[in-house]
Amino acid sequence: MQNILYRERRVIWQKAAALSVLLIAQILIITMFSSQTAEKSSEISKSIMDKMEWVPESIPRETPDRAGTISLHQIIRKLAHFYNFFIVGVLLGAIYISLKENGRQALLWASFGLLVAIADELHQHFVPGRSAEVYDVLVDFSGVLFGMSFIKVFLGIIFAKRCRK
Repeated sequence: MQNILYRERRVIWQKAAALSVLLIAQILIITMFSSQTAEKSSEISKSIMDKMEWVPESIPRETPDRAGTISLHQIIRKLAHFYNFFIVGVLLGAIYISLKENGRQALLWASFGLLVAIADELHQHFVPGRSAEVYDVLVDFSGVLFGMSFIKVFLGIIFAKRCRK
């Protein structure tokens, strides 16, 4: 009996370790993007924008025509932030679930995601032409929370289907 529990616990920790390696890789990818100069970062988002011919002309491409509007370029940049931190959230949620921790620890895992978002913005502050923005931290953290929620719901659906069989 004790041997079975040991093996089960070892598998849990192996899953968590593998997911942690993926999490570290994703954080390094985010750091790589944040290390790019403003010109290089803008170049990448503009190349994506050029491929989006289907977007209506009513959405300005570069700078908004009037105050209070947002450009396609800004939307792409914020979606990139959200997406990268969504992946962080999915991985944090998967680690949390694989360790079978209680609900209180979900807050700790989410807090780690917030710390990564803050660290990313602080890092950008020291990159030429880039800046640290509170709004980006909010976008990043919302990506983390959405990713954690997504994986919880997704795995909940999978486990519910397994239980029915």
